[in-house]
Formats: sequence, C-alpha cells, structure tokens
Amino acid sequence: VPALHPFAHWITAEPSPKRYDTHFRLSGLTTDLVAVSDGGETVSVEWLRPRQALELGASRQRNLLFPTRMQLELLARSASVEAAVVETRRRQVVTVTPKVDRRPEGTFITIPPDAGYGIAEERAPGPR
Repeated sequence: VPALHPFAHWITAEPSPKRYDTHFRLSGLTTDLVAVSDGGETVSVEWLRPRQALELGASRQRNLLFPTRMQLELLARSASVEAAVVETRRRQVVTVTPKVDRRPEGTFITIPPDAGYGIAEERAPGPR
C-alpha cells in the first residue's frame, strides 16, 4: 500500500450553506486502476497531469472549483510525481479557510498569502 502524504487541509468559507472540512492527500502511486465516478458529487473522472487540468479549466472545457485549482497549481510547480512527494514532505500543511471579500468591483474568494499558494483569489461565481 503506497503512503498517503498530507498535502492540504481546506475548510469551506463561513457564509457557505454547506460546510466541508477536507484533507487532501498525495501519493506517488502508479497504477493501471480505472477511476470511477460516484454519480453524485463526482459526475466524471479522468487521469490528468496538473498542468493539463489547469489548461482545460482555463479554456472552460472543465469546471475547476477554486480549491481544486489551488491544489493543481501547487502540484504543477513540481516536475514529477516524485518531486511533488518530496516537496509535500518538506512543507507544513496550513489549514485554509477562504474568506468572502465583497468589493465595489464584485465578490471575491481569497486565501491568506501564508497558506503556501502565493497570493490567491478568484471572483466568486454569481447566482446559478
């Protein structure tokens, strides 16, 4: 069984109607396993490299939620799975609870710069 390394810990922003306390883990596993959707929270699955997933999100071919995009950006800094595991072992996991920041130009989701992601914010999606 491969090791699962603590990678990130996020708690949903306070005003959210549903709150989640999520621990992300990283494993250097190579596999022939097939990813399967649960049909509820996850409606489709595929194996992608972090940069490829970010490109698909930027082109709107995939919907990347803010926390997912932040994890992918962090992973994309590493040149390989092995390098990502080494870097993950080195850094301290900081609990991230995004804040909702209302400004004249719109509502933004922000995280603190000391969380290890750099300066990160995103315009909050409008009502659906």
